[in-house]
Amino acid sequence: MEKNILTRDNVEKYEFLNLMCLSTMGNAYENGKGENCALKNPEVLIKFKRPNEAYVTKVQVQRESLHFPGNVRQIEAVFFNANDSIITDEITGEPIRWTSPEDEPTITGYFRDVRGLKLKILKTDNNEAVRRLRVKITGCHSLGLKILF
Repeated sequence: MEKNILTRDNVEKYEFLNLMCLSTMGNAYENGKGENCALKNPEVLIKFKRPNEAYVTKVQVQRESLHFPGNVRQIEAVFFNANDSIITDEITGEPIRWTSPEDEPTITGYFRDVRGLKLKILKTDNNEAVRRLRVKITGCHSLGLKILF
């Protein structure tokens, strides 16, 4: 059953990779207040607790909120496999980058055996610093077992 799998119970690491972002990410979960960063294009590292691997169908930044609307417009993600290596193109060896549409911070696809991901903010409203970042990842956990679809 698919649901939001980015929860405090499921993550080992959920952090900005930039020192300019002074945040613990405690409010960056679905329907939270969101987290701010002084940068326009910070990167966020998300790693699921071992032995969990995930089957992910959607990565999105929640913009809509009654009291805390976010300003992220476009995102890019690279995924980590079960060995904590970035998933690369078999021919070029380059990391496979998934980019959302320009004005919709949502990446959809079928990503199996995912240990985590690195999310990069590509665009914000009016090219401002990131405000009220909240990430939601839809999918399911495999608890280290291979899920066959």
